Amino acid sequence: MESLFRAVANASEWAAKTGTLSRVRLDCWSQRVTVLATDSVAMCLTSAPAETTEARHTWLEITRPDLEALTKAVKPGATKESKEAQVSLNFVPEEGLHVQTGTDDFTFKDIYREGEADPLGGLMGYFTEWRTEQVSYPMGVMLSATYLARLNRMRKEAPDIGAHIIVPDPAEPVLIKLGRYTRVVIQPIDPVRHVKAFGGGVLWD
Repeated sequence: MESLFRAVANASEWAAKTGTLSRVRLDCWSQRVTVLATDSVAMCLTSAPAETTEARHTWLEITRPDLEALTKAVKPGATKESKEAQVSLNFVPEEGLHVQTGTDDFTFKDIYREGEADPLGGLMGYFTEWRTEQVSYPMGVMLSATYLARLNRMRKEAPDIGAHIIVPDPAEPVLIKLGRYTRVVIQPIDPVRHVKAFGGGVLWD
């Protein structure tokens, strides 16, 4: 239950609050469930391990309010048993997502209808095409999310002012300029040591 809660909770941070993108896409694959959300400027794809009885890939879309309700429904308690409890998800396209937590049953309506415009359908490629096309990127860098979060908590000249980020080299400190008066330098994380500490799957590979 904990992995599913983490996936839906993280995705809800990126879903648009209003408009046509105030929805998320849930995909059921052979060994995982993914959640895709966007606000048109940024997007997020999260996943949780899953055991499925059907080999075919299915998907549906639910509203942001329903995603928030789903997040509350699968939020585990403080005990280890609660965190490891199983959640049953039944994907029924054009009908809804049926959820059984062991104590409650929920149904969240599928808002997508076949033939309609699908604003989220083409976004999955941003996370997968670079693999299939073997795109060569000049460099990548790993940074602590804790330090990146601090940028948003800093007092800025304007609420929406951007952060100009320069990556001189993957092993060198990253330079960040926030407005005219604030500069930040963040030391990157060694990806090899990070993989050893947390296991495979933490890098774009």
